[in-house]
Amino acid sequence: MGSSPTRMLRNYNIEERAMKVISKDKPVMAPRHPIQVHQASDYPKLEVEMKTKNESLLKNLENIKITETIEPSLPISNEDRFSARVLNQQRRMSKTNFTFKELGFVDVLTVPSGRISIVEVVTLLGKAKSDPSTWTPQHVAEEYSISEEQARMLLENFSTFEVVFTADAKERSTEGKHPEMINTPS
Repeated sequence: MGSSPTRMLRNYNIEERAMKVISKDKPVMAPRHPIQVHQASDYPKLEVEMKTKNESLLKNLENIKITETIEPSLPISNEDRFSARVLNQQRRMSKTNFTFKELGFVDVLTVPSGRISIVEVVTLLGKAKSDPSTWTPQHVAEEYSISEEQARMLLENFSTFEVVFTADAKERSTEGKHPEMINTPS
């Protein structure tokens, strides 16, 4: 019921108010600033100078010789574009060739010296865990072009993800619906 009085006030004399707004004179646009347009015909000396050839400039242009010092190379495919790119820093080819294009992930093809890619780290940690006598910090540093200190810290402080089953967790998990999916450590 509260809307009917406001609607009556809003619609009161609406036709007359609309005609009053419509019949008002439209606002006039502000005048534009006067512009002076210069044409070539206003300056006959410049017009003649533009149409004549300057012989000294033409002689200088003829004396210019362009020589190509870069040998043209063969076209590079998209896959080789990253490895053939010339950079200011030393780069090495990646030790792993991990591509998962379906998910939009492609590992880097070249790695700067002193750096190591994520896929290489995971591979390296797996190898070091399976054979720690072969994969010493000195061997890792030589293989992946990193310092021995970085290799030592990498092997000491990082590890791959492990799932550890305790006896209590095994009992609780065998009570579930899918006991055949439980992995037991070998």
